[in-house]
Amino acid sequence: MLPRTPTDLRALQADYEIIFRYLSVTDALEASDVIFVFGGYHLSVPKKAGDLYRTGVAPKIMVTGKDGSGTRPVPDWDEPIGVVFHRYLRSMGIPDEAIHVMSDSTNTLEDVLLGIPVLQQMIPDLSRITLVTRPIHQRRALATSRKAYPQYSYISSPAAEAVASLDDDSFWSREQVHRTLGEIERLKRYAAKGDIEAQVIPVDVELSVRNLIAYQEKYGL
Repeated sequence: MLPRTPTDLRALQADYEIIFRYLSVTDALEASDVIFVFGGYHLSVPKKAGDLYRTGVAPKIMVTGKDGSGTRPVPDWDEPIGVVFHRYLRSMGIPDEAIHVMSDSTNTLEDVLLGIPVLQQMIPDLSRITLVTRPIHQRRALATSRKAYPQYSYISSPAAEAVASLDDDSFWSREQVHRTLGEIERLKRYAAKGDIEAQVIPVDVELSVRNLIAYQEKYGL
């Protein structure tokens, strides 16, 4: 069990929620030409896409992903992510003709650079795209899309995931706090490389990141 006090937990939970809200860019829903689904090992992502399709947000869904660097909560996935997402959407009753699979990409940038050209062929008058991914990945997915294809408008609609509770040892695994903090670092690093649109990181977010890192270092997490 980690050494912690109720005061520690309340402060750290508030810090984590500040970071989570910053990363989880969420726009009001608007009609779009297509729902673009980023790859990842979480079925909450295709579920959100299917829910959006059912509400009439867009007439088509593109699912992306071959494999990637994320931790796999479903270790027996032995097919490309896009194929798994396609099957999940079909299980939701989404018609096959509404789903396009692009399963060659292995990271966020490839999702965009390989996926959107296919959409341009499919939808000659493409103008608005709804982006769906995990909440902590949403800001980077949006920044990647805007940098690569600034001519389109984007609607951010992250998957439904609750804010994690820090009062749980499993939170301090790579999949939780390490991944979340890593997203802030990636925003800076990929902007410097020119891969994404530069992001303004508010002072309160930077402070919250430092607080969580200090706690990790203090207890060797």
